[in-house]
Amino acid sequence: CTILDSSTAIGRVVIGILGLLSAFERELTGERVKASAIARVRQGKWVGGFLPYGYKLVNNGDPLPNGKQPHKVVVNEDVAPKLKIIWEMAAENKSLCKIAQELDRMGLKSPQGKDWRKQSLGAIIKNPFYKGYLNYADEIHKGNHEAIIDEKLWEKANRILVAKLPGHCFRKAPKEYYYETVNFFVSEAIGKILKNINI
Repeated sequence: CTILDSSTAIGRVVIGILGLLSAFERELTGERVKASAIARVRQGKWVGGFLPYGYKLVNNGDPLPNGKQPHKVVVNEDVAPKLKIIWEMAAENKSLCKIAQELDRMGLKSPQGKDWRKQSLGAIIKNPFYKGYLNYADEIHKGNHEAIIDEKLWEKANRILVAKLPGHCFRKAPKEYYYETVNFFVSEAIGKILKNINI
């Protein structure tokens, strides 16, 4: 077992390289998990996480050999019928503030059991899950779950909502650039190490 000496330049560089390799392995693991989730989404399957308001999980068959209980997403009939008014009011060009006030007046509380906030309403209106679709990793696919909102109503409400919002554009550096950059610094560091070591 080799003990790395962080008090020397070579030791610090090697420790840095090992850290990069560890981060690279974590990145690869994350990509494998993401690829598996994308495959499930393309089959219309929900991949877990936060379940949209108006839906609930119920048991789906017997437990698996590993002991896990399969679930499926179903409409929460106690809540879902009341939610439709959100898209109806948005499609009528009512502001998020007006919609929130109307929902509070009706006694329909937010998922947290409190008065509605504009941000929560906007997120619900824009979520394609309610029209029967899954959105994961910038991919949208038809889901196996039941829609709460008609597609035409969802589209109309979102066209009006988007028209009211200021546009934003964010650009991310491609992953190829990240890996090329890491490869460059790793290669350069290894070159410096070999240059200073007598082999």
